[in-house]
Amino acid sequence: MECILYWLRKMFKLDADHLSTFVQLASLFIILNYNTYFLVPNFEAIRYAFNVSDMYLGLLSGGYLFANGFSTIAWAYLSETQMKTRKKVLSLSFILASLFMFFEVFVYSATYFIIIIILTGVSLGSVLPLGFSIIADIFRSEERTQAYTLWYTIGGFGISLGIAVSSIISSIFSWRYTILLDSILLLIGGVLSYFIKEPMRGWSDIRSYGKVELLTFDSNLRLKDLRKIITNRTNLKLILESTFQVIPDAVILIWGFQFIMRELKVCNVAALVYLSIVGTGAFGGIILARIIDKIYLKNKKMRPIMGSLFCLLSALFLILFSSSKFELNIYNGDIIAVFFEILEIIISNPCIFVASIFYFIGKLVNTPLGPIKESVLADINLPEH
Repeated sequence: MECILYWLRKMFKLDADHLSTFVQLASLFIILNYNTYFLVPNFEAIRYAFNVSDMYLGLLSGGYLFANGFSTIAWAYLSETQMKTRKKVLSLSFILASLFMFFEVFVYSATYFIIIIILTGVSLGSVLPLGFSIIADIFRSEERTQAYTLWYTIGGFGISLGIAVSSIISSIFSWRYTILLDSILLLIGGVLSYFIKEPMRGWSDIRSYGKVELLTFDSNLRLKDLRKIITNRTNLKLILESTFQVIPDAVILIWGFQFIMRELKVCNVAALVYLSIVGTGAFGGIILARIIDKIYLKNKKMRPIMGSLFCLLSALFLILFSSSKFELNIYNGDIIAVFFEILEIIISNPCIFVASIFYFIGKLVNTPLGPIKESVLADINLPEH
């Protein structure tokens, strides 16, 4: 951990406070992703408990994601116009979500269960916009693709952590205990948010002038500013691009786990292990993001062009993977034994090896897509926007 912090500080030339803020934001993103995906390995148990179909499970996950995305507008507006400090909004967001998930433990109605999940999604709508905003205040334009990619990658641990911990707890106790643990983690997120050392607005954009302590940025969002935001053509294009990117990403992350279990003939532990192995391509995205930022310094137009290229490549390789026909046939619950068994199968079977490489490359080129979009948004909008 100390090596990572040293590397971050040296790479981005951050002081201790801003480095600490980034680490806290990464921790919050881990908790957010944990909350988003911890129910995925319990879909079969939920289906049995409530006697529901795949349609219900789709509405459960899709409703959460839609509510989470749509509510970002309200949370961001509240932060910029009323509460003034982003950390208080983040703290309130996590505490509300923690309360909803605590109530969820005692819900035995399928209708109320899905309603509370959606309300939890609404509660956590502050994390992404305010996290993006704070990171944009810490990192300069030529560093942001790397910073956002690193944030996404570290936060991605929350996906694997949520699926792994949930699988273990539900196998030992009950899937409802996984909800209780999630509620506790969200409460920790609320406390952690409150102690964030929030950077000065626009700090990254003004620190190159030297004496930052003499500079202030006190502009606030006004209702009439919304027209400027939504009439900016680049903003609209990025929103449209984001829509076409987020939908398949959510499908791959949520239903990809079920796809692996059902099509590759494996248990939830083996599905987690396989996706963890082939998903390591995401770490290469950090190196790719660094290359993108270096190219950006030479040619400002290259960021969106590279985003288009990587989006097409990501689609191609993930389509090739999902079209591959193979089975693993592993139902062993021992995670260590399963890891070595899958590794041996991947290495020894050429067809499975090639299919796994497809997924690896797909994740590699997919990882910088969101960070590229966020970097461009940060470049063309004012800090309060």
